[in-house]
Amino acid sequence: MPNKLVSVIIPVYNVDPWLDECIQSVQDQKYSNIEILLINDGSTDNCLKICNEHAKSDDRIKVVDRPHEGASAARNCGLEMAKGDCILFFDSDDYMVPELIERTVAVMEREDAGIVVFGTERYHNGEIISCPKEGSYTRVEAFHSCMTKKGIVPAVWAKLFDAKLVKDIRFILDHNYVDFIFFFEAMDKCGSVYVIPDSLVRYRRHPNSICTSKNARNIYDQIEQCKMMYEYAERINENGMLDSDIRRLKIQRIRWLLGSYTVFYKDDSEDGKSFRSKAREDIRRDHRLVPFSSLKVKLASLIFRMSPGLFVAVDRGRRRMTQKI
Repeated sequence: MPNKLVSVIIPVYNVDPWLDECIQSVQDQKYSNIEILLINDGSTDNCLKICNEHAKSDDRIKVVDRPHEGASAARNCGLEMAKGDCILFFDSDDYMVPELIERTVAVMEREDAGIVVFGTERYHNGEIISCPKEGSYTRVEAFHSCMTKKGIVPAVWAKLFDAKLVKDIRFILDHNYVDFIFFFEAMDKCGSVYVIPDSLVRYRRHPNSICTSKNARNIYDQIEQCKMMYEYAERINENGMLDSDIRRLKIQRIRWLLGSYTVFYKDDSEDGKSFRSKAREDIRRDHRLVPFSSLKVKLASLIFRMSPGLFVAVDRGRRRMTQKI
């Protein structure tokens, strides 16, 4: 059995209902040669207390308390501290099965892999989120799988990384959706990943999580991830293998900008105003990227460019008609 030290990096922010179970699931791993880095990101609930209580009884745990700067900054802090041969990012409201680290480290050794990807399922009902086919994937194949239902999840918490690959990579600050960029920067260094389909993480969604937040800034970050993804895909596209994925992302981004503009049309908060300004600029600049085969999106963007207010009126009328039907 390999004896690599695994650094488990966990950003912690206002998750006290789920944090104890999360930390305990890491402590209960069958593979014991781990360090657990709990980065408290300025929590205002009982998270710091819970972290310190676990640290008292387990010398593998190190707790850092820092001002709130977001998950990216917390993960970067963990990367600076990590002493492990491997890096495993984990979210503080999720649960890992006892075999996760044992299984992934063994696969990393057996396949001489720089990154090991595994499947995931939802915490509350066992619904499969990700179950990609087992085997070695090139970065083109991995990207396509990320675009496939139940394929590879771009999130960093569904992967074990060789620390040598990621020691010089950092998460982009002030952006909620940067896992994809981190993952593929690491992929660029090793060229391939090895995938095991088994669900080793129970992923939890709750009203306070980033992915369920519908504020303007969060929505714009999600939309910008589409752009990051298709720009990366254009760079690695070999023999047109990712053409359909690139087209889909470009259409999705403009459609999402248009729909969200209607949602935040009367939002006078600073984030709402900022969203509308960015959306207007993005749609007017990038509408040409939408292929003519997507005629509805083309027409919608044309109306928007003529008059955002007219577009909102038409879009709301269409939605009311749809609801009546």
